[in-house]
Amino acid sequence: LLAQVPCGGPTDEERRAVHAGALSMVELCRRHDMRLDLGGMRYLAHWVTPVGEGTRRFDTRFFLAAAPTGPDAAHDESETVESRWIAPGMALDEHGGGAIALMPPTIDTLRFLAPHDSVDAVLAAVDAADLPPRIEPRLRRRADGRVVGVALPGDDDFEALDV
Repeated sequence: LLAQVPCGGPTDEERRAVHAGALSMVELCRRHDMRLDLGGMRYLAHWVTPVGEGTRRFDTRFFLAAAPTGPDAAHDESETVESRWIAPGMALDEHGGGAIALMPPTIDTLRFLAPHDSVDAVLAAVDAADLPPRIEPRLRRRADGRVVGVALPGDDDFEALDV
């Protein structure tokens, strides 16, 4: 998504500073004479952390774009602690078998991606879809208040759960 990346580009230290909030993306781009090319981005999903899920809640939008050729992708080693290229269906299978843990937004995204056999097909599917709905799961709790699961809109018990 970066256009005009000069030789070298951002350093790992700068990437960590952006992630920590100590360096803005605008300043990073200025330092390296970069411009963000957002024309290929597609709005994919909108998720909100359930009420009662810790002290911090997130209202997050997810976007999709074809990965550019060139720089290798790297995870942030904080929120994301491992990265590898894997087909969406295989990731869902590994999750189902307990080999990897995935959060509901990731599972939902992988289910959307899995039936498509190319990047172009996925992008076309996003283009053909309606505006993504706001998804705010609700927590399933035992009588003692302990969280035992998450219900999504459309689940049989969703409307009956406390917000």
